[in-house]
Amino acid sequence: MNIQNWKTTVSGVGASLFALLTALAALPYQLGEVATIIPAAYKEHIFIGGAIATVILKVWNSIVQKDK
Repeated sequence: MNIQNWKTTVSGVGASLFALLTALAALPYQLGEVATIIPAAYKEHIFIGGAIATVILKVWNSIVQKDK
């Protein structure tokens, strides 16, 4: 198996996963049980880390993408 565009795959999938994690950490408690997936003590740290990782991976993805 030869994945030629592994950098765009890793950065794209990683950015998507960290964006989802950031969104979950940002959910308000008024939404019910879905907002309590991440414990309150970790929400702030996960939100900040997820947002930073998302930006870094999106920039990396933009750099390694090639026009055809």
